[in-house]
Amino acid sequence: MVMGMVRMRKKTAGYRIMSKYSEMKKYKGSGVSIIAATRKMSTLVYMILKNGEPFDPLKMAPTKEYREMRAAALNVAMAG
Repeated sequence: MVMGMVRMRKKTAGYRIMSKYSEMKKYKGSGVSIIAATRKMSTLVYMILKNGEPFDPLKMAPTKEYREMRAAALNVAMAG
């Protein structure tokens, strides 16, 4: 699934999972990043199936709070 998302970046570039993948790929490499994103995606799919909800791409888009938390975490990581 994640490899398909990587291949279809035009449609999936705004998803939180893809931004996390791209960020992690810089430091950890593509293999580890793909595994981490796949694990996160499998959890997401499990919860969708368990709750019987349809997929909502709007829930995948990063929120303002998420972007702020990610920027703060990145600043702490760079400082430490």
